[in-house]
Amino acid sequence: MMTARYDLISRRKWIDVVFPHARLPKLSYHYEFEDQELPIGSRVLAPVGSRTLTGFVISSLKQVDIETKSILHVVDDAPVMTKELVVLLQQCAALYAVPHGDILQTMLLKGLSYAAKKKIVPSGQMGKPLNDLEQAFFEHLQKSKYWDYQHFNKHRKADVALLRSVQKKGWIDITALPGGQTAKVKEDIYYRFQLMPSKRVGPVQKDILEHLQKVNDWVPAVALQAKFGKSTTSLKALLKKKCIASKTQIRNTTSSGLHGVAQNIKPTADQKEVLARIVSFIEENKAEEIMLHGVTGSGKTEVYLQATHACLQRGKKVLALVPEISLTPQFVQRFMDRFGDQVALLHSQRTDSQRLTEWYRVLQGEAKIVVGTRSAIFSPLDNIGLIIIDEFHDGSYKQHDGFRYHAMDVAQMRSRYHQCPIVLGSATPNVDMYHQVKHKVELKHRVTGHALPEVEICDLKNEKDFGKKYWIGEKLRLEIEKTLSRQKQVLLFLNRRGYSHVVYCYRCGKEVHCPHCDVTLTFHKAKNTAQCHYCYYEHDLDDHCPSCHEGKLVHFGMGTEKIEEELKFKFPDASIARLDRDQTQKKNIFSDTMNQMMQGKIDILLGTQMITKGLDLPNIELVGIVLADQSLYFPDYLAAETTFQLITQVVGRSGRGKNKGKALIQTLQPQHYAIVHGAKQDYHGFYTHEIEHRRAMMFPPFSYLVLFEAVGQKIKDVEDMMGWLATQVSSQGIEINILGPAPAPIAKLRDDYRFHLLLRHADKNKLYALVQWLYQHAREHFEKRKIKLTMDINPVHFL
Repeated sequence: MMTARYDLISRRKWIDVVFPHARLPKLSYHYEFEDQELPIGSRVLAPVGSRTLTGFVISSLKQVDIETKSILHVVDDAPVMTKELVVLLQQCAALYAVPHGDILQTMLLKGLSYAAKKKIVPSGQMGKPLNDLEQAFFEHLQKSKYWDYQHFNKHRKADVALLRSVQKKGWIDITALPGGQTAKVKEDIYYRFQLMPSKRVGPVQKDILEHLQKVNDWVPAVALQAKFGKSTTSLKALLKKKCIASKTQIRNTTSSGLHGVAQNIKPTADQKEVLARIVSFIEENKAEEIMLHGVTGSGKTEVYLQATHACLQRGKKVLALVPEISLTPQFVQRFMDRFGDQVALLHSQRTDSQRLTEWYRVLQGEAKIVVGTRSAIFSPLDNIGLIIIDEFHDGSYKQHDGFRYHAMDVAQMRSRYHQCPIVLGSATPNVDMYHQVKHKVELKHRVTGHALPEVEICDLKNEKDFGKKYWIGEKLRLEIEKTLSRQKQVLLFLNRRGYSHVVYCYRCGKEVHCPHCDVTLTFHKAKNTAQCHYCYYEHDLDDHCPSCHEGKLVHFGMGTEKIEEELKFKFPDASIARLDRDQTQKKNIFSDTMNQMMQGKIDILLGTQMITKGLDLPNIELVGIVLADQSLYFPDYLAAETTFQLITQVVGRSGRGKNKGKALIQTLQPQHYAIVHGAKQDYHGFYTHEIEHRRAMMFPPFSYLVLFEAVGQKIKDVEDMMGWLATQVSSQGIEINILGPAPAPIAKLRDDYRFHLLLRHADKNKLYALVQWLYQHAREHFEKRKIKLTMDINPVHFL
């Protein structure tokens, strides 16, 4: 066993290092110490096989029992990961049973990795004697400090033998050094007046000095250049004379140009009661979960803002999560307007440089509030006093590939670390969370005092031509006409894009399937193509069947494209806009459409799920759900909950202005409890019905689920692996409910076959201990097989 001896004979210390690369575990290295240890969370360059990678120090070791390699370079003077993030990394590795590299790849920004480059550097010690040619080469090298090894090989091929000779004699090393980050932190330079010069200066220098003396504060260089033109030379001269001082500061890439708008919004009686509860938990340092259950339009965002203000006043920081930034612009803007430069915005739609810059603003304490999507849960925020998860029921908080974490799980870990509360806001809470959370507070009324919209269920079974000649039923058509005649706006929801979701041959009856996935192609009329919405395969369509080549193709079903076509036919004078994933691929289309809605330039807005979240548009008086049944047919136990949530959220977009709103729900199942209670905005009625159904079927919250998925190109190999897993579970002697193995609902995806195995148990600890052992055991057993096995703890999607 090697032991770390801190004396003159052995000046080594040992560390554990993790790398943001999939499937890489933590590895141990040594380094020569000089009075101090490498801080936890700092970056190093270290060899991994034939590669040199950026790694992160997560622990120091007193002893190791293996031979270790030396780290090559220390990148940081100060850590870029907080100690809490290192703890979080270890906790996630234990819970989800995945390698540290997979977690780190998700947790940290790409911009934190350095691109290592091989450099030619002096060894720092005398080697064997050099001949004259070698000596001249070495002296030239010393003047240049180091050379890029790749550049040398490319442009000085004739000297490669000479280089090798000098290296062999011990005068130079070829080593890896940082070659620059993949993204750069954006910084600004500021100047401030210091003293008047003793000698005469030029006119530009004089003007700059007088301006800085008058301002008597730090002034950004860009402002001076805007006022005095190209002033770089003059500024350098004044710095040299010590007439001015300079400083570099990380740029605020989140800033909207506002420094916080002091708004004295008086909370309602309901909001005051809720705020008092939240603030008491902040002050008492309680790691509790508070469910903020409020009807749509009840002012949940204002509660978040005032709770954030209270938290900042007590010297603590706030982490606020939203499902999707682009779909909740009003939420984000209100935080930025209220708190200005204290907000850091972290989400995937920002550039790598912007995100890296914001990361450092948070790390250095310049930003005290982080607003972001799921991945922002890993931001390096310290001294957290409050965590907010808005629309916490949303499936976007679950990562569905790679490291399959749920933001809620990680938030609970951070809450316990900081001993701070989590506020969970939603008008439609998850049934299992509603059952589990002890502290529930309600906002029962809209802040405007306006009533919830009047809702009517339209039974489509009474519409004999529905699905044949039209999809907008007669009642909905008449209500749209009335609303438009009052110059008010209409919002229509259909959670399916494209023109029609089935294309089949009228002669042979065969559907047009994706050749790579076990799904039918969706017809997109605008492109005249059939598209797979999973692998994005496209097939140009003509009128004839690709199977029998004789029959005529028929389009069945509908999507937003077809509804838009019908609306244009029935309401030719109306301004109609469509928002779905096809449309939002165009730059700024979502924000531009919302601005047009606010300005009254759009009469009817048609869209998919993206129009159900966070929209506060006072001129919308009518909401229509084209077909409320679609999500009821999903092959999972959450189908009724998803349907209820969608109906409630969509209906809640209506009647936020002065006039009472109305909503029409078109359905083929008007008696289904999810639709009946969704129409009434009656969460408690739905919960009472659904919880009994869950209890009878032993689904969460009365059990815990873990889903194993095997994916491979040979169906027998995949089936064999899942059969082996099921046998291993049965052999452990634990009474556990095993569902499967069976083909996944989408049995083939992107040319790979997929099998599922679902495990269910009422005891979370027993289940998690079993699956963590099973997952590790399976990966070792099938290490050389070309099969991908994933484990999903608490799955929310089963397709």
